[in-house]
Amino acid sequence: MNKRLPCTKPEIWGGMECTINRVGDVYRDQLAETGHYERRDDLHKLSALGFTKFRYPILWERHFPKKDHQEEWEWTAGQLNILRKKNIEPIAGLIHHGSGPLYTNLLDMEFPVKLAAYAKQVAETFPWIRFYTPVNEPLTTARFSGLYGFWYPHKKSDAAFVRMLLNQLKGIVLSMQAIREINPEASLIQTEDLSKTYSTPALAYQAEFENQRRWLTYDFLTGKVNKEHFAWKYFIDNGIEEDELFFFLDNLCPPAIAGFNYYVTSERFLDENISKYPRHTHGHNHEQAYADTEAARSGHMKGAAGLLKEAWWRYRIPIALTECQLVCTREQQMKWFYQHYKFAEDLRRQAIPVVAITAWGLLGAVDWNTLICQNNGQYESGVFEIQKQQLQPTATARMIRTLAKGKDCYHPALDGRGWWQPAGSTAFNYPLSLRGGSGKRLVIIDNNSPIGNIFHSLCQERDLLCTVLSAADAEYLDHEQLAKKIDKCFPWAIVDVRAPIMGPDSSLFEKPRRTHRSFIVQQSRPIQLLQFSAGFTTDGSKGGTDHPVQSGVEILVDRLNAEDIFQYLRERLHKKATFAGTTDTEIDQDRMKKVANRALDLLIDNAKGIWHFTENTEDLLMNAEENVQAIDQKAQTTDARKQLTKKMAVPVYQFTK
Repeated sequence: MNKRLPCTKPEIWGGMECTINRVGDVYRDQLAETGHYERRDDLHKLSALGFTKFRYPILWERHFPKKDHQEEWEWTAGQLNILRKKNIEPIAGLIHHGSGPLYTNLLDMEFPVKLAAYAKQVAETFPWIRFYTPVNEPLTTARFSGLYGFWYPHKKSDAAFVRMLLNQLKGIVLSMQAIREINPEASLIQTEDLSKTYSTPALAYQAEFENQRRWLTYDFLTGKVNKEHFAWKYFIDNGIEEDELFFFLDNLCPPAIAGFNYYVTSERFLDENISKYPRHTHGHNHEQAYADTEAARSGHMKGAAGLLKEAWWRYRIPIALTECQLVCTREQQMKWFYQHYKFAEDLRRQAIPVVAITAWGLLGAVDWNTLICQNNGQYESGVFEIQKQQLQPTATARMIRTLAKGKDCYHPALDGRGWWQPAGSTAFNYPLSLRGGSGKRLVIIDNNSPIGNIFHSLCQERDLLCTVLSAADAEYLDHEQLAKKIDKCFPWAIVDVRAPIMGPDSSLFEKPRRTHRSFIVQQSRPIQLLQFSAGFTTDGSKGGTDHPVQSGVEILVDRLNAEDIFQYLRERLHKKATFAGTTDTEIDQDRMKKVANRALDLLIDNAKGIWHFTENTEDLLMNAEENVQAIDQKAQTTDARKQLTKKMAVPVYQFTK
């Protein structure tokens, strides 16, 4: 029996999506697009999650954009000093899916030497840095730039692929040699995609090739690529000289930690029956056409735990999950990270040294849904969500902070399976710990309205336990009866989607609403409340202009437009309808589904206050406080308040918690 590691808790590292890549003549910088360079306090907020190490970019393209032109180190030095003062070790990244500055590229034979020269300057500037990732995911970058043509220099051949891969790998070796001239104790933490390919029997040969290819980064750095290795002939056949391959046998550069980045897209399934799959999945190997799709959608996933075991037995090097992220709804993001944290714990119990799991994409990313090949400005949130250029922690952030303290965590949204887990699959089983079987539910109070049905169906899609109570129960049962009925549901939140409070002077405490709010106030455990309102919701104590406040109750209100807009929506939601409000807006089921999805995310995030949705309901602005303050200051009468409401810049949805 294997001896267990002394501690089953892996470290938690952090990292921001920091790609600087080039498509055609255009460079994209993810940290610029998520606003990191404009906010000097990001690392103060991120470090509060309790990270022990942080993958921080010191990227070549940013610091030497032109030949013989060096940018100042001031910004980077300031950020690294924040980490240093907080006792968080930086892992310096020098190239992240990039092809280098304008004066080089991945096909340039001098690329390795030029990168090493830059690496030496970084080490001279920051001699105290101990950990480096000179090139992130060299194999993946070579595939995307050399085989598929997505990124610069946009080639589509095996010859281009092998040249780009070797240039990056040689750049890693030379960079670490240059860094160790300055700091002999410097360690390499190499990263690569933790992938595996499955296929139909007809494509088994292609899957086998890709499953050998997936290890090339570590095979070269650890000296496994010799004349008996499949890659030797493959590289020679594609124009590589033997001396270039012998270089890696003569200059071993094994990483101190083998880092693996694992996404739901990392495992692939190949199928020659391309008519069953969307066009964007279609490809070929010059001999046979096939669809290349996510294995998660075909039920063939082995899961990260199984693949990390393969990596450990192949290299016997301590390993880390160096990117763990899922772009999805909030509870799915939480499940993905929590699940992989539990994998790491379980592997450590088996004496497999998974030293850390990295919360990646902390700031989110822009246009990664198109591999940054299109400039659509499509922002996807990470562990933090950017609102009005400020960082808002999500429920995932609070979960990570708890795990980093060595404690287990619980959130009702963790109950249930992730969408990637088919029933009966053993690939993603893990210890349930405190999360299992709590039975806490989301309670929806509704009278069979379209929006209520949307909330109910979304809970089913997202595997959120929910119970629907009729509006009649909420309105006509007395307090004690309703309290008992709700309590049997064991709620963690209540969503009231009945007709909203319609007038600006309406009270949250009028009869239709008092019953379940009284229940909430009486509870010792926190219960969240989400209500919809068409006007400005108050308790009436200040002439209709104050905020809804009640001791022991947190309020989140979601408001759509003004006055009678919601009632009209309820009547017309089954059709596409145009209505007058702050703007003429088309409302349909799809848009309301987006609003409801965001509402559920906010509930899970434990959000507070009044939230507004812009005309594009995918965009959320927390600007309600400013609007309400303006109304309080400028409007003393109902008529004046109505008039000002119509002048507000965005259609409004309002929430309460």
